[in-house]
Amino acid sequence: MGHATENDPTGMVDAVRAERMAVTLQAIADPTRLEALTILREGPRTTQDLSSALDVEAEKLTPEMDRLSSLGLVVEEGGAYRLHDEHVGALLDEAVGHDAHLD
Repeated sequence: MGHATENDPTGMVDAVRAERMAVTLQAIADPTRLEALTILREGPRTTQDLSSALDVEAEKLTPEMDRLSSLGLVVEEGGAYRLHDEHVGALLDEAVGHDAHLD
């Protein structure tokens, strides 16, 4: 069951919001981007930090991070990326919790 929001107490979404949410969830579904996001749960990291942790060339990681940024999932500040806000962390927590529940 979805969580209610201030704008829609039922937690239902319309077609426009569903499309926007699908694009966001598809972006998160990429293994490299998902792993980068989970690393960022621990705090801000530079592209080089993420590149080393993920064993991915920085040049290949930058477009992935740009996509996450364009969707409002991460913010780049002072040469480092961080999660946009606590909602992104909560979304990741729910995904990890759900996956653990399936074991």
